[in-house]
Amino acid sequence: GFEVVAVLDVDEEIIGTKVDGLVVQSLRLLEQLISDLGITIGIIATPPSAAQLVSDRLTDAGVKSILNLAPTIVKTPDDVSVRRVDLSTELGILAFHLHS
Repeated sequence: GFEVVAVLDVDEEIIGTKVDGLVVQSLRLLEQLISDLGITIGIIATPPSAAQLVSDRLTDAGVKSILNLAPTIVKTPDDVSVRRVDLSTELGILAFHLHS
């Protein structure tokens, strides 16, 4: 399986709270955490306007695989794998199956 080792946010009201036992940390620590923890896969769950900046920071810090949950497409270097999941579409499909 996969182990989530860090949760980051920019919202001061969320930073310091816990998510599944992990303390939410400031996005300012992104590069340091990637280096310190040896993170190789990143997940983007931001508003569309922030997704590219987060993607750039992830890849600049050495992340080679990204799961993009943001409702936008991000551009990455050729050696970085990105999988985009459109949550609206996926929820729509599930709702369809509930009613069919």
